[in-house]
Amino acid sequence: MSEIIIEQPTGLGSFTIGDLGVFIGTLGGVITSILIVLQKSHCKKIKLCCLECERNDPTADDPEQPSPTPPTPTILPPAPEPEPEPEPEPAPSV
Repeated sequence: MSEIIIEQPTGLGSFTIGDLGVFIGTLGGVITSILIVLQKSHCKKIKLCCLECERNDPTADDPEQPSPTPPTPTILPPAPEPEPEPEPEPAPSV
């Protein structure tokens, strides 16, 4: 009897289109997370791997401008009820 040997694909040949989609989605999520953190930070100098950035913080330039606060809700008093109209006087009987 002869033996049948099945070779498993190695390297990129074993990836499916679903695996590629998961990889691209994960990579995009990581990059997006890093960009959001950098955007919200108030650092003047940012170093990330081989990239370096020095930027101006717009909130630090104008100390006169107050920090944004959420609007406070206003409670209005209830509207007054309209006064009832006076009833007409009865006509005199003859």
